Amino acid sequence: MSSMNQVSCTLLSQDESSTSLSSVMGSPSFVPSTKLSSNILETFLSLLFDPNITSECDKQRWFAQPIHTRHSSLGGKPHNIEERHYFWGLVQTHGGPCGVITAIQAEMIKSLKLYEDFDKVVSPQEAEMALCDGLGRILARCAVAPPVDSDRMSTPACNLSCVKIVTSDFGSDLSMSNFLSFGERLNSVTVYSKLSTKPDTIDEEIEFLAEATSEFLFKSGTVKVFGCPCGVILFLLSIVMTRGVETIQADMDDPSNAHLTAQFGHSSQELINLFLTGQASSNTFDNVVILGGGSLKCYGIQNQPDIGYLSQLEALRYCSVGSFYKSPKFPIWIIGSSSHFTVLFGSMENLKECESEILLEKCRRAFKSIENAEENGFIPVDKLNDTLKVLNLDVGDAVNTLAAALEMSGAGIVLWSDFWRATSRLLTGASLESVLNTNDIQKSSNNATPLMLTQFGESNNNTMESDEAMARRLAAEWGMDQFGKSDEELARELQAQFESNHSASCSNDEVQIVESQKPTSIAVNEDNHQTTLAETNDTAKDMEIVSSSAFKMYHYNCLRGGELSTFNVTKLTMEEAVGMSVPLVPTNFDVKNSSHCINDLESVVRTKYTSCRFDWGERKPPSLH
Repeated sequence: MSSMNQVSCTLLSQDESSTSLSSVMGSPSFVPSTKLSSNILETFLSLLFDPNITSECDKQRWFAQPIHTRHSSLGGKPHNIEERHYFWGLVQTHGGPCGVITAIQAEMIKSLKLYEDFDKVVSPQEAEMALCDGLGRILARCAVAPPVDSDRMSTPACNLSCVKIVTSDFGSDLSMSNFLSFGERLNSVTVYSKLSTKPDTIDEEIEFLAEATSEFLFKSGTVKVFGCPCGVILFLLSIVMTRGVETIQADMDDPSNAHLTAQFGHSSQELINLFLTGQASSNTFDNVVILGGGSLKCYGIQNQPDIGYLSQLEALRYCSVGSFYKSPKFPIWIIGSSSHFTVLFGSMENLKECESEILLEKCRRAFKSIENAEENGFIPVDKLNDTLKVLNLDVGDAVNTLAAALEMSGAGIVLWSDFWRATSRLLTGASLESVLNTNDIQKSSNNATPLMLTQFGESNNNTMESDEAMARRLAAEWGMDQFGKSDEELARELQAQFESNHSASCSNDEVQIVESQKPTSIAVNEDNHQTTLAETNDTAKDMEIVSSSAFKMYHYNCLRGGELSTFNVTKLTMEEAVGMSVPLVPTNFDVKNSSHCINDLESVVRTKYTSCRFDWGERKPPSLH
């Protein structure tokens, strides 16, 4: 028996657990270990795997995956500075459990505060402590987080929060073949917070319980058990026993047919949400979406998490990730692709948002709270007052007048673009009268061709541009100097460049240039009259970005021994978008460089930073797969 297994046997055998653990912890914050029945293990496996789609090979990969760093599995030292992740980077040796590994990795990055000092030297002991902290925090969240809907629970949730940690007294001998038959050799230790009274907030309760759990894992050496084969399975079993099967199923939209793994053995969205939020909800949008006239509730993310989540599926417009996941408490995100999960992180500068971004997201969330609003890009006119109430915007009896002004040509609907133009001005101090007057002027104006926005912010303008008009527009977008050339010369030059760019290797689906995606800043004078920069400035230079924010970001892939990539992102900060047309759903294309083919990671990052540039230096962008 290895020394690691000897440690786990000594500390976690049922006969000696009471004495040895008390001496290790020095505090009665745990209950001695108990054996697990085969019924518990069978229930766990039925929740984890879908028998209709999960193959035996998929299951074997999960049972063979440990939770360990490259150093703990190989020993030695990093060969160069490019392997600074050698001590703290977790390694995935088998396909399938990447969602579990990356969620734990994200917690380790947070614990080590690599978002503050990426170049810090991390020792093996510090990495192990960070692993204990990450595991403890995930378990504590699952223990403390309330059910997404308590009405779904047949029994009330327990008020006493505790963590159950499952370990094995035969280490590497555990496998899929003997998991059920050797159940009597699995032990469950219950860990409690050392507090005598319940904390005032959920966050405080999670913090204290996480501290007690991580202390137990580190001082008792229990964390080493998770470094053995079946480590992922043992930790998942700890999660399920801590939260409870009934509570986990109640979190899901379809409790009778949902599992913690999906097709090909991938981690399901429920499992990712369980690790990041403590709740196994089935969606990534904010709060709750009500469908079928109230008969169906789909639960998403209920509050701002520590770790965020971004999805390639949103870049492909198959799902919607809400602002809670996009703007977490720490600049760390799980990246979900079609076949893998990786980690993205940066500095706290990444989370800074200007006032217009905060206001825009607030209005988007209120608009999407109405059933089918995101899919359609509009809300029923009779729901306008409900949406305004979400924004705490009270216009009194004038709501009918506002509704009549915003209604789309008697169709009984209010488009997102009209809703944003009006509410953004009301929320920034404009009077209702000025908003109504401006809206009437915009609707009755015949001087400009109306620009209709779909829910994706794309232009449906059917008016063809002349070469000269196109030249002026593209010159403003590309920042080109148009002085010293005639309109005809500039038109011919830009038309040729435009055609060559669009015949390049990128397809039209990957690269688009949409005029409506370049918001124009506005100014409001004392008479509440809006004036665009286009009216007050004559040169293309005045249309350019007024400021920019550049920062480094880091991408870590646990596969292939662990791959760490560094790149620069420049977030382009437009002037205030109040009162202007902006898309309801962020789009992903390079407005400033139409010949640039956007890779998978760039498209995902752009779901967070809609307008940004990437600098990979001499390196090839990393794979999300």
